[in-house]
Amino acid sequence: MKKITIIVALILTLFVSNSCVDDLLDQKPLGQNYGDVFWVDKQGAEKGLAGAYSLFRSTLLNGNSFMMWGEFPGMFLLNTPQWIVGYIHGGNYVLAYWEYTREWEKFYQTVTLTNIIQERVGALDVSKFKENSSTSNDEAQKEKNRILGEALFLRAYSYFWMTRIWGDVPLVTEAIESSDQLIDDNGYVIGLERTPEADVLKQILADLDQAKKWLDYSAPGDENWAIRANKGAAEALEAHVAAWAASRVTGAEQTAYLTRAKTACDNVITKSGASLVDYSEEDAVVDMFEGQSTEGLFELNINTAQNEAFRVYISENTHVGITLDEPFQSGKNNNVAKTSFPSGQTVINRYPEDYRINQFFYNWGPNGFLRKYSAMSPDGASTDRFAFFSEANVILLRLADIVLLRSEVLAKQGKYAEAAIDLNTIRNRANLPNYSGTDNDMAVEIFNQRAVELVGEGHNAFDRIRNDYWEGVGFMSASRKAAKGYFWPIQGNYLLINRKLTQNEYWRGKL
Repeated sequence: MKKITIIVALILTLFVSNSCVDDLLDQKPLGQNYGDVFWVDKQGAEKGLAGAYSLFRSTLLNGNSFMMWGEFPGMFLLNTPQWIVGYIHGGNYVLAYWEYTREWEKFYQTVTLTNIIQERVGALDVSKFKENSSTSNDEAQKEKNRILGEALFLRAYSYFWMTRIWGDVPLVTEAIESSDQLIDDNGYVIGLERTPEADVLKQILADLDQAKKWLDYSAPGDENWAIRANKGAAEALEAHVAAWAASRVTGAEQTAYLTRAKTACDNVITKSGASLVDYSEEDAVVDMFEGQSTEGLFELNINTAQNEAFRVYISENTHVGITLDEPFQSGKNNNVAKTSFPSGQTVINRYPEDYRINQFFYNWGPNGFLRKYSAMSPDGASTDRFAFFSEANVILLRLADIVLLRSEVLAKQGKYAEAAIDLNTIRNRANLPNYSGTDNDMAVEIFNQRAVELVGEGHNAFDRIRNDYWEGVGFMSASRKAAKGYFWPIQGNYLLINRKLTQNEYWRGKL
């Protein structure tokens, strides 16, 4: 929890771009009153929001964390030679298994900054958001609301990732700009207990309710389409949160959450402006992952021209480094980044006419690998013929995901005919015939279609938890599941620093 105490000056100097930092340092030296200098107008608010996006992005990308948390534990896709995946699949977790995924502090950095934005930007007079004298109060208020709405979206998404990974997590919604706020009168650090998962989910949904009021829908072609939050992205996240919440309860409460998830999906599908990419077109998926396609709803931007890219190395540190092989990285990744499908091979091989076999994979078979993240550009400043920058976005939310999520929700509501329509929308797009199985088998087919459609995008492990479906996952025993062993362990030093924290049940005595 130590990073929760980071003051705003430290956050901004570390995570806002260099040009922004230079501008800020020109204004006034860093100090206790730095926030009073920074949060004074729209320019400062925009820079703070950019810092929050940067923090959120780095949290999910570092060490390909989004795949470590959301993909590999599902065992539909794994990276054969990567040693750490063996520990995830083996269920050991004895080692400090991956330095980037064992800690939640980076999420709390994002939360801290978004909390500060809510307080500081919320307190600014609307006149501070006028571009010029001709800007109306309504236009200025809309800009202020947009910044606040995007920040709430990032806070909600950060907490949603955390609760899916660790379950109960400390809930902090107040702005913390000084370590003094976490020190009591006797000089001791104020401990924070883990908030029940149900309460965290309710806060996430409350944040999204407010964010939706402040945000507008966008459309493909807009400058910030999919790479900044809008109302459609907020509703897509709401659909996921409500579906997850429904899986944690029963009875009338479950029914209410499923209804909310269905409504959110409806809004995304009919109002967001997104549309499905045509998989019959050559390289449609690789092109989609270059970013801001008609299908994307919220993505992590990877773009060299915008100084938001990284080099493609043979490395476990990036999702690109572990999924690409020859010919994309000839001589570099050879026989290193092969992928295999312990529970996915059979599912994918059912339909050799499936467009996704060639759209998603290169050289499908025992030595095939995922090519969703294969878009890259050469480094013109380097003479090394293997020097490339990644140009493929990480798509966190897209329309196909929401169509299949609605199908899942409808099936859980017993509306199988409606569920089949959405299921067939995705099957037909992939060149597959309509679903012809029974109502009882539909849930498994929806899961399988999500697994294939969203492979490598960080959904499969969470889909398994949400649906309590562990076919093909040998490490998930009945006793482990009963002890919520699908959640990750709490980092040990957090328990030492904050004595009010407790370890997740399954991991007690194992670390």
